[in-house]
Amino acid sequence: MTDPRWSALVSRRRGGLFHSPPWLGAVQDAYGFPLRAGVVLDADGQPSAGIPYACLEGLSAPRLVAAPFCDTCDPLFECPEEWDQLLAALAAHGLPVHLRCLDADLLEPDRLLTTKRARWHTISLGEC
Repeated sequence: MTDPRWSALVSRRRGGLFHSPPWLGAVQDAYGFPLRAGVVLDADGQPSAGIPYACLEGLSAPRLVAAPFCDTCDPLFECPEEWDQLLAALAAHGLPVHLRCLDADLLEPDRLLTTKRARWHTISLGEC
């Protein structure tokens, strides 16, 4: 949330509100759990892909939640290799991973299990 490279990645990959440092900071402050980011670095040491997440423990089993308390927070990446690296970084924790994604291309039946589906409605506010 404080590293300017995360803001640059969010801008470059067209991240949304739930990727933004102010939102992630508000979630962390309100709920008191540390947020982290799985990040892929390019040859220059700059982030080329990433996903914010928290390790949640409590009444249910420990798990990683990508951007908890966010309506959606698709991983930010450009190529399948970056997505593979992000998934590997999350899986390395040895915990179940919960994602809320709008991008149906991320739903890979051999690697990810869909547990719930939500409906998402949008209205274009273009030229009115």
